Amino acid sequence: MSDTTVEAILGAARRAALAGGLTQLLRIHLRIGPEAGVTGPETELLLRERWQGPLFDRCEVSWEETTTGSVSLAAVEGVALETA
Repeated sequence: MSDTTVEAILGAARRAALAGGLTQLLRIHLRIGPEAGVTGPETELLLRERWQGPLFDRCEVSWEETTTGSVSLAAVEGVALETA
């Protein structure tokens, strides 16, 4: 998996967190197909090597294997911004 793909996934997760009003990500869920050329654990390691900041402090990575495609962000879960 290329550095560009890793950065694209992290960017998509950041945008999804912002759009959902999340202050911290608890889970990034991925779909990983055969074109990715990596396994779920390898993908998790690549992401963990790159993520930075409090948004990702408690984040876990989960994945499902698919029969087509490469790697894509399926969903994010996190802690919502509290409003008074």
